[in-house]
Amino acid sequence: FGLRIAVHCCDSPSDGCRHDFPFSLEPRNTSGFEFGLQVIDDLLIWLLDLPHQPYKQHQIQLITSLQASRPFKFAAGEIEHIFINLLGNAVDALKEHPIEERRISISSWQTAEWTHVRIEDNGPGISLGLREKIFELSETSKPDGMGLGLWLARYLAERNGGELRLEVSSESGSSFELKLPMN
Repeated sequence: FGLRIAVHCCDSPSDGCRHDFPFSLEPRNTSGFEFGLQVIDDLLIWLLDLPHQPYKQHQIQLITSLQASRPFKFAAGEIEHIFINLLGNAVDALKEHPIEERRISISSWQTAEWTHVRIEDNGPGISLGLREKIFELSETSKPDGMGLGLWLARYLAERNGGELRLEVSSESGSSFELKLPMN
């Protein structure tokens, strides 16, 4: 079946900032699926420059070290969804921090076989009890969360031949790494 994800990157859906990402949860038929050849750093820069990005609205310092300049193929819309989810979670983790202490770091690099992107925040971290099941459907740390975001992000990473994992989580923040094949 098909599914359309609407991502609101503003505080209120009435602000008009909305991105729709269509995709299917059916196993991929790569012969008829549209893949895009893109540089991951260009995609990250494009996403970060969108108006109404929550990190801008919440005055979060963004630190980037982007070094993934070789293009590779991935499914249009799906990788963007992963980044929007991870950035949104990082912003949510920092909302209660003093403004001058809010930081998100994004780094990218490539090896011969993989493209890596790490997104880190200096928020309160993920509780020990939730770390083991953070990627399970319906698991959430947010009072108004549905537990869909990280489950779907990992699903999309795996669907593109990659992986998404929680690298570190402590009282000084969380770090997620997305790893995608260079095929």
